[in-house]
Amino acid sequence: PLGDAAAEFLAARQPHVSFYVARDYKRELRTLQAAFPAREVHSINTEEVQAYMEARKLGKKAWNNLRGSLHAFFEFCRVAPRQWCQDNPVKPIAKHRVARGIPEILSAQQVADLMAFVEQYPTGTRQTGKPGYLVPYFALCVFAGIRPTVPRGECWKIGKLPPRQLERAIDLANGVIRIGPEVSKTRDLRQITIQPNLRAWLER
Repeated sequence: PLGDAAAEFLAARQPHVSFYVARDYKRELRTLQAAFPAREVHSINTEEVQAYMEARKLGKKAWNNLRGSLHAFFEFCRVAPRQWCQDNPVKPIAKHRVARGIPEILSAQQVADLMAFVEQYPTGTRQTGKPGYLVPYFALCVFAGIRPTVPRGECWKIGKLPPRQLERAIDLANGVIRIGPEVSKTRDLRQITIQPNLRAWLER
């Protein structure tokens, strides 16, 4: 049954993906099961999956993301030793081409203005009672190129680390930032050299 296949897929994938990817898989497979209750995997065809996706009325990027999740699930079901379906019904479904814009680069003056604003905002926080508590976050994003997106961005995840792990991740003594697999978007260890301008902001 589809539900059993989904449970086995999630159990197999969870050790190899981030918490957020696993959460997305769970959400999408719950929705799939609701759309195809009491169905066997092999009984679901391409036309049905296409109609299911179209009914979601998604944008191009969300469509591609959903297609990727469903493709991974049905491919898991198709290959040995499971072979619960002969073909992957998602494979013939087209992906949208998503145009990627050129990233905007901040000028030196824009960075100076941004950091001056962050340094004074807000007038008080429950964490410190002092302005500027967001300075490390923005400094890591601007000067180290660490992904800022909440709640999946690397910078946000670094901020959630326990104190000892945080001290190891942002290692001022050795002049490096370590982006561990539990933080990295790609699940790979990455190391960034702390440049003098970043160090100056982090040591304030």
